Amino acid sequence: MNKQIKFYVILAFVLFFLSSFSQNIQYAKSLVDTLTSPTMLGRGYVNEGVNKASDFLSEEMKNSGLRSWTTDYKQFLIFP
Repeated sequence: MNKQIKFYVILAFVLFFLSSFSQNIQYAKSLVDTLTSPTMLGRGYVNEGVNKASDFLSEEMKNSGLRSWTTDYKQFLIFP
């Protein structure tokens, strides 16, 4: 193989792998929009917003196929 053909073959592989591992920007924006929406009540602890956000994130992690160390993807937190 000459150098020019090798270059194009390598370039094709690089472009393929770069495009196959890209992030879904629209999905990321929708997650941020949901977490910052009024339904999460500012993610505060006064009106249970933190629990709503926690439940939402747990469900998203479960749906994405992540493995959990616990049964519900949550960690225990003591808030004084």
